[in-house]
Amino acid sequence: GKLVLKQRDTAVPEITNNPAEQKLNAEEAERTARNGGADVVFLGDSLTYHLAGRGSRGMKGRGRQPYLDFDVQFKKLEQSLKASMRVRGISGDTTSQLLWRLEQGGEMVGPPPKVVVLLIGTNDLLRGIRPESITPGVKANLQKLLSWGPRVRVLLMALFPRTDDLCKAHRETVFPKILRMAYCPEKTLEVQQSQYTEPINKVNKGMEALARSAAFKSRVTFLDCGARFVQRSADG
Repeated sequence: GKLVLKQRDTAVPEITNNPAEQKLNAEEAERTARNGGADVVFLGDSLTYHLAGRGSRGMKGRGRQPYLDFDVQFKKLEQSLKASMRVRGISGDTTSQLLWRLEQGGEMVGPPPKVVVLLIGTNDLLRGIRPESITPGVKANLQKLLSWGPRVRVLLMALFPRTDDLCKAHRETVFPKILRMAYCPEKTLEVQQSQYTEPINKVNKGMEALARSAAFKSRVTFLDCGARFVQRSADG
């Protein structure tokens, strides 16, 4: 199928879809501020949220293990870099909802970090928002983050590839969609055929152009590691 996309002003803040989780983020941000701040702050949606292993809460069996693995690897990275790192992601949030968190949600307080790792925008597509409408929201978030302090740098991550959900056997299970995709033995659809591939590519091109623009090029670095998440087919 093909996504039916619509225009929307993503540069207008919209309250987060999970106020309870946002409150936890704000409390952590306040504690971090009192302790002198962090070197690196990760901001985004569920893909960021899971870095801290939070996704394992309330889950059992094999569905829980990948999230616990994220947490172990994240802590190893923190130790190897000898840097204090904080994770502030909320599952399902869009660019405009992250902007609300930065402006009104208390997630941007205290001493600024050296680096912010920003990964946001895939949920905008999930809501049917056009790629060209997502770029202004990313831009607004960048502007807000750079206002945190003159030495803040942002690593702007490209959106990761995503496939459609074709798993019949697990469609009605309790697993979240991403886990149904990950554990589905009959998932045969290649990323190249996914309805998300073309829109994601357009969003990423817009992000790359932002990072290279005169307003951001000295403080924003664009990184696209999507190819690492795509498995080549036998004939490709």
